[in-house]
Amino acid sequence: MAKPKSSLDAFSVTKPERPIKPAESQTPRAPASEATHRKKAVRIKVEAARQLARLKADTDTTEQDLLAQALNLLFEQHGLPKVA
Repeated sequence: MAKPKSSLDAFSVTKPERPIKPAESQTPRAPASEATHRKKAVRIKVEAARQLARLKADTDTTEQDLLAQALNLLFEQHGLPKVA
């Protein structure tokens, strides 16, 4: 007696002839060196997050750069060197 065909037998996986490269936006960035950078998480008010997003768009600057500028201003205000 013949074994009945599974409904999944019609599907097959084939490899492409040449590897597909990921799009530029999908290419992972190299992580910042752990020796020179640290990750910090902060909680900010919703309105502050909105203002930061607006400033980011208005100045065409990254959030990372804006926060580094803010830290450097804080350091300067307290007589510390700008290192962010």
